[in-house]
Amino acid sequence: MTTTRRYWMAGLGIGLLLQACGDDGAPSGPSDTTQTDATDVGSELPPFPDTGDVDSSQDVTDAGDPDAGETSDADAGVDPDGGDGLTDTVVPDADDDATDSGDAVSDVDGGSLDPDAVRRPPAAEAVTTCSTLPATADGSTCEVVSTGTAGVLLRGHVLTPTGQLLGGEVLIGADGLIDCVDCSCAADPAAAAATVISCPTGVISPGLINAHDHITFTQNAPGSWDPERFEHRHDWRRGIRGHNDIPVPGMATIEETIWGEMRQVMAGSTTMAGSGLGRGFMRNVDRAADNQFFTLAQDVEYQTFPLGDSSGTLITTDCAYGGGDDTSVLANDCYLPHIAEGIDREARNEFLCLSSEDRGGVDLIEPNTAIVHAIALNARDGLEVSLNGASVIWSPRSNISLYGHTAMVTMFFNQGVRLGIGTDWTASGSMHIGRELDCAAYLNETHYGGFFTDRELWLMATQWNAEALKIDDVVGSLAVGLYGDVAIFDSGSPDAPYSAVLAANADSTALVLRGGTPLYGDATLVAGVTGGADCDVVADVCGEAKRICSTRETTFSIDTLTTENVGNYGLFFCGTPDREVTCVPSRDGAVAGSTVYDGSVSDTDTDGDGLPNGADNCPTVFNPVRPMDAGVQADGDADGRGDACDVCPNTAFSTVCERPDPDDFDGDGVLNATDNCRSDANADQLDGDGDGLGDVCDACPAYPNPGGAACLVTIYDVKQTVPEGERVVVEGVVTARRGNAFFLQYLPGDLGYAGADFSAVYVFLGSTLPAGITAPTAGQRVRVTGTTDDFFGQRQLQRVEAITVVESGLALPEPVVV
Repeated sequence: MTTTRRYWMAGLGIGLLLQACGDDGAPSGPSDTTQTDATDVGSELPPFPDTGDVDSSQDVTDAGDPDAGETSDADAGVDPDGGDGLTDTVVPDADDDATDSGDAVSDVDGGSLDPDAVRRPPAAEAVTTCSTLPATADGSTCEVVSTGTAGVLLRGHVLTPTGQLLGGEVLIGADGLIDCVDCSCAADPAAAAATVISCPTGVISPGLINAHDHITFTQNAPGSWDPERFEHRHDWRRGIRGHNDIPVPGMATIEETIWGEMRQVMAGSTTMAGSGLGRGFMRNVDRAADNQFFTLAQDVEYQTFPLGDSSGTLITTDCAYGGGDDTSVLANDCYLPHIAEGIDREARNEFLCLSSEDRGGVDLIEPNTAIVHAIALNARDGLEVSLNGASVIWSPRSNISLYGHTAMVTMFFNQGVRLGIGTDWTASGSMHIGRELDCAAYLNETHYGGFFTDRELWLMATQWNAEALKIDDVVGSLAVGLYGDVAIFDSGSPDAPYSAVLAANADSTALVLRGGTPLYGDATLVAGVTGGADCDVVADVCGEAKRICSTRETTFSIDTLTTENVGNYGLFFCGTPDREVTCVPSRDGAVAGSTVYDGSVSDTDTDGDGLPNGADNCPTVFNPVRPMDAGVQADGDADGRGDACDVCPNTAFSTVCERPDPDDFDGDGVLNATDNCRSDANADQLDGDGDGLGDVCDACPAYPNPGGAACLVTIYDVKQTVPEGERVVVEGVVTARRGNAFFLQYLPGDLGYAGADFSAVYVFLGSTLPAGITAPTAGQRVRVTGTTDDFFGQRQLQRVEAITVVESGLALPEPVVV
């Protein structure tokens, strides 16, 4: 008979792909340019939350994640109607067994939803006809009417904080600040000395703001990984969990970084949060100390890995990332962290750990926080963001290309969350903000049923971005007292002025000014504005003669920069950029019950999310099942209307969105300060293991784990059922050592022993032991706190946090014949 012994081997794969907001009030001005936020009809939530509302409550996900997206929460005993004690159901019509766009969603006690009510009403917009401007002599977008000695007066279709001025005027003084925004600025003394530019077919917008980029990676062309899609950013960064990695070299040279910033300027951007900066051109808000164009009390604090998880840490049950406890970041004007970039439980866990002190986390979601990505948030999380007055920065193209999904921005909007937008980077996103807006407009029209107005998409790249970054007192709107940062675009159609901005490109951008100083535009316009006569000529930009002020701004001529960027991604493209990654959502394989779709829309799948209209709880708004959603479409209030299209995602059968009591977030009558489950209603406060966490929100209610510590599980569980990336406590006997690493095993006679199969696990410890940990010896029974990991098909423990010796001198078991 042959005796076969079982051996396990372990190691550590190492790779590195990435390394990685001022006062809120705008200056006062003329009545037609002062921003007002009126409460929307049919909703008690204002367009954006009052920044005085602060709430630190947060969901604690219970075992099996029943709060991550089911239509009900049996463990919490919550009745969505607030006490009627009846189960809510979807009432189908006679022709099918599911809700479709023609059904009324209702419950047994009479609640119902208007099938057409999927969003808050748009804010009122004033459209004022001031004058009709004569056509330019050569048919161009704009022309210089007269040359002055100081400042510039712009005439055209002006986009203001409150609406549109057709044939209106914007006057920028010699100091670079806006002096007047009105139908006529003739009464302003500064107008007499200004150079006058008339744009009869031009749309005059604030300079666009790119609230998220990685400019030191800007030399990279877009990558290619279709049809693969990922569940978490670490999947493609580190090539883990069966995924391929996407190499993205960083450390762009100064010439390459300037090249990337010029792309932004040529599409109308003047301000950026880019995790770096070039020289000249942009107002780099996260590098204010090195930027001569801004004066901020403190920089925008930009963090790519706020939890310190750049090595690829994936966790679902606690917050043992090794970082994320630095609350000093909140002292900055704006805190800009990447959070929840992915669509699985691991991605959502990042938000849980940065929004509450529960489970060992820290609350960093405050009025000055602007969350980058926020893809894996559910309705409860979105309400947390809203209550705290925080913002979300959306990067749709990068999200769609990597994950086949993006943030539930329609849900955020209905919850009153301020939305901004950013490009991410060229590797998986857009080359400039115009292409990012183009992607947002495509998703809105094709997959969101036209949920957003064009004006709202434009606001994401202007005023709302400025508010999110806490720089709206200096830029982001055409308002008196702000910097004269302006971008003028060829309107295309006077009836759709915002669409000109949403399609911004190097050829359609007529003029870009930063504080009244020209940066780029039509050659004759740039030359006609003070400071533009010596700017570099770009002879052919898609058939247009342009100038860009590279020598003045950076000391590098356009010719030098072109030479230094040979082989890098292009400065501009005519039409769709070369190799641009997709904006069509798709996923070709199911993960944890997620939906498979290719983005195709049809009469039977209106939003292209792979779910037929009759079975889709948001038939007109894209909302497939994500891996984090436990196999069902997200519906936080369990009223049959999906979170993506529910006017009140947190209040069942309602279009009047009342905020919960900030002192009792879950509405169970127990104040947050003493509630042992602040985000799950549990008026009984049951806590079977006495660890301070109520049973309904305790990941292991039968084992004490105060503060969200790791749960005690068996070795059999680790080898067979506990997912990868879980933080656990395991007890067993050390039977063999390999360096510092060792095998941990159940012995015959141990409580719960169930045979030799799956009774042992390899515990990996590197050559350098963590502080406070001593490698055990054979014959010791120990309790190990660590994280589950899959190593070439074998489940092991790694990232060991603690080893406690329970007893020593035990006899080792005899080898088992298998």
